[in-house]
Amino acid sequence: MNIGHNGIDPEKLTMYVESCEAISTEIASAKGSHAKWCQERKAEQKEIIDAAKDDAGIPKKEFRAILKRREMRQKLDAIRENMEAEQQDMLDQMEHALGDLSETPLGEAAMQQAKEGQQTLEGLTGEVSEGLKYEPADYETGHVAPETGHKTEPTT
Repeated sequence: MNIGHNGIDPEKLTMYVESCEAISTEIASAKGSHAKWCQERKAEQKEIIDAAKDDAGIPKKEFRAILKRREMRQKLDAIRENMEAEQQDMLDQMEHALGDLSETPLGEAAMQQAKEGQQTLEGLTGEVSEGLKYEPADYETGHVAPETGHKTEPTT
């Protein structure tokens, strides 16, 4: 055993460094071939998005936004599902404390009921009503189009 001036065996150090470098080289190679595969899949997605625009008139930007939002929701759901029940409860309490009630299961249910007209906005919690773009009365009287969220003028 050859001990260097700082107490580390240079031969063992070299062996470990070279092993790590070999793995790094393998990873770089795999990333390169995987990147090509990913580029091919992205090209396929682009073709599908183009077809959606050409065949069905679906706007590309909004379509991509839908895809991204669904992907993010799946990731958020997976984070929550990987927690124990007590951790989920604590997460809900923390989100509520931050005003993120609409992201909790209870908040999502309340938002869905409001969208379906099963509950008036006064019945929802203050956090939800505070996030509204217009006054609650505008939503209840139909002066806000539910599909777009844009305010409409009342017809006389």
